[in-house]
Amino acid sequence: AKVMTRAARLLFAFCGGDYFDDYVVVEPTFAGSTAQECLLFLHTSCGFLLDKKKHEPMEPAFKFVGVRHDLSHAHLGRVTLLILKDRAERISAVCKRVHATRKIFAGQAASLRGKFYFSCTTAFGKVGRASLRPFVERQFHGQPSVDLTEDEDIALSFFIALLENM
Repeated sequence: AKVMTRAARLLFAFCGGDYFDDYVVVEPTFAGSTAQECLLFLHTSCGFLLDKKKHEPMEPAFKFVGVRHDLSHAHLGRVTLLILKDRAERISAVCKRVHATRKIFAGQAASLRGKFYFSCTTAFGKVGRASLRPFVERQFHGQPSVDLTEDEDIALSFFIALLENM
């Protein structure tokens, strides 16, 4: 998906991204479904098939992995990305449980990192990116203990506050 997204951006000025095996296509209403058509053309040309059951028709406002993308006012110069309240509450609850137990495993760190990355970096200036570092360390470099480190503790506190105020 990363290679196809990169190719679509270079060849067709594709406005979208990928998330594992999914694509998110973000275009204002006046563009119609041209980005989706370009992505489909590229896949077909390369011999890759997209799952028709997963296809979502073009919409100026849609939800993707717990984030609402709204381009319905793009013609006025306003685009909105907003984490859904229930998604923010669920992620915050996981953070609070980890905080309470003072334990975190590499798999938990990876899961939280993915949720934080997609949800919190939709905020202005991708706030939260730097605070992902302790979870990257835990995920890829491991720790001799499952005990929460001071950096992880601080990062969790940051994300709880951010999620409650986004």
